[in-house]
Amino acid sequence: MSINSHFAGAALRRWTSLACAAIISVLGMATNASAQGERLCDNSYEDCRALIVSRIRAENVGLDVSFWFMTDTRYSTEIINRWRAGVQVRILLDLRADTKYPANATVRQSLINAGIPIRHKTTTGINHWKMILYAGQQVLHFSAANFANGSYSPIAPYTRYVDEAVYFTDDPFVVRTFMNKYDDLWTDTSHYQNLANISGPLTRNYPNYPTELKDAGLNFPPDQDYQDRAVSALRSESSQIDVVMFRITSGKVPDEMIRRRQAGLSVRLITDQDQYRNRTYMWHSYNVDRMYVAGIPIKWKLDDGAIEEDMHQKSIVLPGSQMAIFGSSNWTSSSSDTQREHNYFTRKPWIVQWFVDQFNRKWNNLRIDGTPIGTTMFQDFVPGWPETPVNVSPANMALGVASSVPLRWEGGWWAHKYDIYFGTTNPPPLIAQNYMPGSATAGVASTKESFNPCTPPTGFTSACPGGLAPGTTYYWRIRGKTMVGDARAISGSVWSFTTTGGPPPSPDTALILADAYVRNGTSAGSNFGRAGELIVKFGADVNYQRESYMKLDISSVQPGNSVRLRLFGRLSDTRAASVTTTIYPVSSTSWSETGVTWNTRPPADATVLASWNISGTTGTWYEIDLTSHVQAQRAAGQTVISIALKNTADTLPYVTFGSRESANAPRLLIGQ
Repeated sequence: MSINSHFAGAALRRWTSLACAAIISVLGMATNASAQGERLCDNSYEDCRALIVSRIRAENVGLDVSFWFMTDTRYSTEIINRWRAGVQVRILLDLRADTKYPANATVRQSLINAGIPIRHKTTTGINHWKMILYAGQQVLHFSAANFANGSYSPIAPYTRYVDEAVYFTDDPFVVRTFMNKYDDLWTDTSHYQNLANISGPLTRNYPNYPTELKDAGLNFPPDQDYQDRAVSALRSESSQIDVVMFRITSGKVPDEMIRRRQAGLSVRLITDQDQYRNRTYMWHSYNVDRMYVAGIPIKWKLDDGAIEEDMHQKSIVLPGSQMAIFGSSNWTSSSSDTQREHNYFTRKPWIVQWFVDQFNRKWNNLRIDGTPIGTTMFQDFVPGWPETPVNVSPANMALGVASSVPLRWEGGWWAHKYDIYFGTTNPPPLIAQNYMPGSATAGVASTKESFNPCTPPTGFTSACPGGLAPGTTYYWRIRGKTMVGDARAISGSVWSFTTTGGPPPSPDTALILADAYVRNGTSAGSNFGRAGELIVKFGADVNYQRESYMKLDISSVQPGNSVRLRLFGRLSDTRAASVTTTIYPVSSTSWSETGVTWNTRPPADATVLASWNISGTTGTWYEIDLTSHVQAQRAAGQTVISIALKNTADTLPYVTFGSRESANAPRLLIGQ
């Protein structure tokens, strides 16, 4: 049945007559007329779903429905039943919800198969309306709740539910405003398209009510800005701001929260724990951390892995201004600029008091009767840590670096500012504090964080105004921070590079007492101690298995010295971009360079001393930090140690390093 043929019947005539009667009945009423059947439903302990089902079953004229997703078939079943009973139904929805909620597609198909007219939003910004208008009853309900299990009724009262505040109203000003707005969307051909069961022109179903018969407190993004209106309301508050907000990725409202807290107001926030470490919405943690640092007390709903129901409510209560703000918008730019949303800025005293009481119950973990909830559902916020910074360029131990080079790193998730350490000593000194690269590099992105120590951004002092010195080794380290600052900071490793133009470091090569590679298979009894290379390779065929051994003199190492092994390495061919080589300790030092074979090689321990990637077929110097192992061996009284170089993965090319017999002999670098 198409929408036009269905509208031709008695249901349409009754719907239209009811709407006309409604406008006539209020023409003489004052604009502050009060409704008689309003209520808010708290689904932490109330069955709001039963109220909705009851309203659907009672409707005999028309249902206007909108949702982001519907996965609970108890709603779709009742809607289909009313459609089959001759009640007019219109539905607005969004296909993009299917990606995360595949059951939504199944429910939608059942509505399509029933013949119900459906339109869907197709432009940027989702259809985030969650409401039903019961035309014959002149009643409306809306909220932030999706039509899913746990969103309108608790799975377990007070402990398992999705936090919501569901508004039921017969206030004629509110209902009429939604009637006209729904008609606007239903006939919108710029942002919505027909999906199913619609033929002929799109028509409006309600009278076009004048402004004075609508509620100016209603807010419909993106046609009206939610964030600007919320900021204006916060600025007018003189005593208390209590907020329950699911997602906070825009800084506009948090900025005002911070300003009001700094002005001496009591400001509190309840938010969702999962959003704090949700990589899709990484700016949530940025804003929550900023408010925490500003001294705003914050709690979040318990999520221990077993309880996965979101703190999904979006509300602000301003007792001094006698205002409550609630609806579907998060504190995100999309909730103001592109998504289809509905919010209510109201001064109705009973609504304000309801949200005051509800917030205090949540904050103090109380039931409706004032007794404690057995589980502490709303817990004190605990700031998280950022991930560890990772080197991008110059590569660690790189040689031939130019006289001016940007330091590039991947800061990982949750770091928004950095301390930068750089210089010719190890550890390097601090040269820049609380550097914020910007939003383009936040999270894990293709654009990496960067800082040029010689020509730094405005506000930072150059650490090398004349450029980097030639033939000099520089050390650098990055310390990532959340917006909490030093209390939540993670340091990366110390990395180094050497500039071009000067002689390479040349410690006494006599510190390398012996080196040789050994080969399995048919060469397991052969010695290669006089070869000009150290080969490392692994393969399933034993004839491809080669390992290298080195004996090092560490007698000159003093406490506090750094120890690095410098190797000149390359790949044998281009069949792989890189190959990983790993160094292991070897207990025995009794082997000889001219006598060791695969069969007589000393056993290596399982401990990994270092692993690094060798890339390219052009020889490159690599430096491997052995400080911890060497210092531990010196503390144990050892003056000579052995190490083994192995590959553990089967690769086509092998790794070759210069041996003591080559022009690029290995070196042991001992520094302060």
